[in-house]
Amino acid sequence: MECVFSNNKLFINGYVMVKNKVRENRYNWECEKRVHRKNAETTENCSARATTDCVNGVHTLCGTPTDHNHAPEAHRATVIDFRTNIKKRAHSTRDKPSQILQEVISNIPLSIQPYLPRPEAVRKIIKRKRRKCLPAEPTNLEEINIPISLRNTFAGELFLLREIELILSGEPKLRQHPKYAARKKRLNNIIDDKCNRTIIDFLKGIAYNIKL
Repeated sequence: MECVFSNNKLFINGYVMVKNKVRENRYNWECEKRVHRKNAETTENCSARATTDCVNGVHTLCGTPTDHNHAPEAHRATVIDFRTNIKKRAHSTRDKPSQILQEVISNIPLSIQPYLPRPEAVRKIIKRKRRKCLPAEPTNLEEINIPISLRNTFAGELFLLREIELILSGEPKLRQHPKYAARKKRLNNIIDDKCNRTIIDFLKGIAYNIKL
């Protein structure tokens, strides 16, 4: 009997099992189609279970899993791996959704691709994953904490840090230069309007109206 552990799920002969309980090295698994909510509107509720012993990260079946009340789906393991890889790429890169999809789907057999999420669904998966990785929106200027990696230009210089601090504090600039005049005007307009903007809109306004 084929038993594969991947992405915190157990795959047994085309069935997907999810973790239920863990006691030391003994893992109890149940079918992913099991429904715990009462009065749930679904026609599927599989109570199949399995037990494994885990030693050094390797799961070994204990006995024979109970029977499922539905047919196995050989493509499910590949589909789950596909979604996991999409999320990993969304988190680790800033590639466009179309680029991520093209790269990940290139490793999927043609016979499995009809079972994969549609491109629009993949874009939503990427959007949700990246949204979860965003820091909490600050409620005031004191809570703004710009990461070190975003404070420098490509040349390694501080990105307008001193200039913005001076404008926010109302102090005069230490020196003026003609090429900064237009930039200063835009910055002043944005900062004067900060009471009418959310913190995120305020930061976006600064970022979008400054040419590096």
